[in-house]
Amino acid sequence: MKKLIVALAIAAIASAAQAELLATWTTATAQNINSATVPQTGGGTYGFSMVGAGGFNGTSVPAGGTYAVAGATAASAAAAYAGNEYLYFTWNAIYTLELDSAVGQYTRGAGGAQSAQWGTIIGGVWTDIGTTITGIPTATPTTSTTPITTTFTGVTGLESGQLGLAVYGGTGTTATDWFRLDSRPSATPQVALALNGTMTDTTPVPEPATMGLLGLGALAMVLRRKMSK
Repeated sequence: MKKLIVALAIAAIASAAQAELLATWTTATAQNINSATVPQTGGGTYGFSMVGAGGFNGTSVPAGGTYAVAGATAASAAAAYAGNEYLYFTWNAIYTLELDSAVGQYTRGAGGAQSAQWGTIIGGVWTDIGTTITGIPTATPTTSTTPITTTFTGVTGLESGQLGLAVYGGTGTTATDWFRLDSRPSATPQVALALNGTMTDTTPVPEPATMGLLGLGALAMVLRRKMSK
């Protein structure tokens, strides 16, 4: 019985540490992240949302299903954050995030942002995380590119509003100078962005695995007592 309990405890810890697909965003119609939040269309039940910071120039979006912004001419990620040329992600307050990777399809118009950078936003301070995304390819409104994966290490305990994506290095400010997370390279919608990692529920309620282990422990004590009589 002791061996069984130990094995179950190890399995519970291992399963809790495994990364999972946290959220994905896919759309079949144009959506401008300059004007509204964009909820996830897949992933977990903790309610991720993508939000535009509202500082982008222009209000139009290219045709096709996209999460697009026009104008992102800052010189760096920090400057883009200061100028509100970034996106940020929120989720239910009872969860904290450990981020492992982000897989996205990044494209731009002729004068759109050529670079993007993921970062944490803590106490109003932007800190770069992961590898800088450079050389974002240009694309027509109905074509895209191969997904780019950004891997993260040591990104743990993130709370609501503390994950951002800054875009910068563009040369124009009109509606045709867009940057986008592309979800429709053809007539068939596909995932524009996927976040991978683990979520921790901060609510002080025992998880099912913990409750199961406590129950097994209690059962083992009862059986041991009976056997000793």
